[in-house]
Amino acid sequence: MVCEVRDLGRFVSKLSEVQQVSLRLMHPLIPEWESAVLGLLDTILLKSCTSLSVKNLESSTYAGSKPSLQLPPLTWPASMVFAAYRYFFEKPRRAPHLTTCNIQALPRFLLPFYEHALNASSITSLSFKHIFNAQKWAVFSERLYLPKLEHLSITHCAILAQPLETFFLRHSSISSLDLRHNSLMPLHPTRLAKGILPRLAKLQTSPDYITRYFPVTGTFPMMASISTTIGHKTHHFDRVNDLLGCIRTCRSDLTLTLTFGYSAGLETWLRGEEPQMRVEPTLHCVKALELDSWPNQGGFKESTLILIARWLALFPAVERISIHRRCFLDSTELNNLFFQHLKRALVPRIFDYNTTQAGLYISESRSI
Repeated sequence: MVCEVRDLGRFVSKLSEVQQVSLRLMHPLIPEWESAVLGLLDTILLKSCTSLSVKNLESSTYAGSKPSLQLPPLTWPASMVFAAYRYFFEKPRRAPHLTTCNIQALPRFLLPFYEHALNASSITSLSFKHIFNAQKWAVFSERLYLPKLEHLSITHCAILAQPLETFFLRHSSISSLDLRHNSLMPLHPTRLAKGILPRLAKLQTSPDYITRYFPVTGTFPMMASISTTIGHKTHHFDRVNDLLGCIRTCRSDLTLTLTFGYSAGLETWLRGEEPQMRVEPTLHCVKALELDSWPNQGGFKESTLILIARWLALFPAVERISIHRRCFLDSTELNNLFFQHLKRALVPRIFDYNTTQAGLYISESRSI
């Protein structure tokens, strides 16, 4: 394994440049292998790498007990101090070409490299996935300052709310955030302060985070796109009305993307209230709607499609509607059944209808 990594490093060193690199690393737990991997990563950065993705295949699991909410002092063990010295004093301090970094797992031997590579570059896009050691992430993230960071994704992790908020406060340049499936987020977390992430324009997250964690949507002056999944395994669509109520405060034109997860309870929710009692007619900020469904859900049956058509007509200012093909059982329903019900529901407004391989696209007609 060590020889193969060194051979790969020699091969990369002969190339004029390597712009995009994706590595999947095993972890034999021997110093020679770690040194070879670090050498390979150094070589990659020297070859004008702009995008680096590293997935470590070590066992990234929980420690077995819930991490304490009181974090330890931000310190590194002696072995990591020596490793850090190598990067901060013996290596060039710049990685000027690197703009995108995707990190899955944080093995200890890579932490000094990540800190150097991120802080010494002009990172605009950063993602964390499968980070299950909350205390390690808290220590690591505290050492990062990325003034040009625009796109941040944190999914399928176990990260405490306080270090996450601290990271947000230190990176007000973030304009696009994907925050989902954080298993350590409290059921009722402390709501983020108004004014945090002032440039946020695109948010992908869960309904609970929108209603309980983020400030109301109206406090984000640049918000233009919200994506979320509705339909929960246990509470079905009970919280969707709260979600839409939060979105109502948005002050700018909004694209709302809704992915239907578990469809149980969808018809009940769509029939739940009289149109004049629902929140949708107050959503004047929603100019575009995009609907999708989980791949394993299958298409909606006829009765559900009819209710969805009537529901879409409740949005008073929508100009564009996009519906993924996964929402339909077959092309016949796509071209005929749903078309007719939706056209009747949207009267007197006039829309143009187009079908593509991806699904159905509807736009308000501009003809006189």
